[in-house]
Amino acid sequence: MGDTTQKETVVTGSTTLRQIHEVTTSLLQSSDLKELFEKIMDSLLLHLRHMDAGAILLADDNTSRLTEVISRIREGRENNKGHVCQSIVNRVMKEARALMITNPARNKEPGFSRSVEGKRRGSVICVPLVTKTEIRGVIYVRSASAAQGFGKDDLFFINLLGHPAALAIENTLLHEKNRRSEEALEKARDEVETRVKERTRELMEANKKLNELSITDGLTGLYNHRYFMRALEAEYRRAIRYKRSLALLLLDIDHFKNVNDTYGHPCGDLVLNALAALLKGCLRSADVAARYGGDEIAVLLPETSESKASEVAEKLRRHLEKRSFEWEGNSFSLTCSIGVAAVPETNIDNWNELLHRADKSLYRAKEKGRNNVIAFNPGQRRAVSRGAQSPRRRAIAVH
Repeated sequence: MGDTTQKETVVTGSTTLRQIHEVTTSLLQSSDLKELFEKIMDSLLLHLRHMDAGAILLADDNTSRLTEVISRIREGRENNKGHVCQSIVNRVMKEARALMITNPARNKEPGFSRSVEGKRRGSVICVPLVTKTEIRGVIYVRSASAAQGFGKDDLFFINLLGHPAALAIENTLLHEKNRRSEEALEKARDEVETRVKERTRELMEANKKLNELSITDGLTGLYNHRYFMRALEAEYRRAIRYKRSLALLLLDIDHFKNVNDTYGHPCGDLVLNALAALLKGCLRSADVAARYGGDEIAVLLPETSESKASEVAEKLRRHLEKRSFEWEGNSFSLTCSIGVAAVPETNIDNWNELLHRADKSLYRAKEKGRNNVIAFNPGQRRAVSRGAQSPRRRAIAVH
């Protein structure tokens, strides 16, 4: 009889160890806390036949206060979910060892309920979740049956389960902490990258505005004299190197001083802005229009012959001539004189000479009575605007 009992004990112990090994393997494969807690409770309900309800309580890292992270009730049993004797839990946490109460009538733990509606309560097992460095919390299970409460095998199983469960919880908590840290770090990196991009964009926009201010005339919005001189040299070199055409217009408003003297400089500014808008509406995006000085405007026309440039100049002259200006109840109109020069030409061998020829053509246009387009042409004398009815509206080539 004694041998049979010993064999049964060995078999039971072997079975329990095998079960613990299977459960431990399953727990260590979990990386999600919720999934891990569910597996622990499923294992308890599966292997503790008399278990009616159970819960896992974990200590907060900052306050050490125990918080219930999961609780379960076996299907069909009384609803005592969440009923945990705090004094038992406190004692287990303090002594760091498992506690099983199988006779509630004799239990002296304060706060432990011995009856519900006149019926005696069953058994309780509370096991600490002990890691290498601390107690993470407890596993708390209940059996409402007085006759079939928990036994030593149940205590043996849950006691063996406590340590690997604690390690699995510890590992998962560390994994969660690392994941949150990585997410926080990634978020911080993204925020820094976003701020860097925003700052870089702001700096680029600021540099762009500064660059625009450095090359743009503040009144008209056209390019300034410095930018024009650089563009003239660069475009001239390109035209000569690749044997392409390049034309230059120099435009001057006729009797502009009279506008300032009669109506004031604000009115003169209005005229210059209107002329700038006219140019922007008539020229190509590749053309360069700049305020050369005072009321003089310079226009570079890449890939444009002398004859085509003269047509563009005549178009600008006509548009300005037809334009009517209003200032403080007074209406007036203006005309302009335009000088044209272009390469390739045998007598123009540098960009400065091109500028000189355009300036000379402008001077001849004013000499001829203003409101003219004069194109420098060393070969022949011809009119650009063949349909003009007045000599003041003709483009005359300079020898």
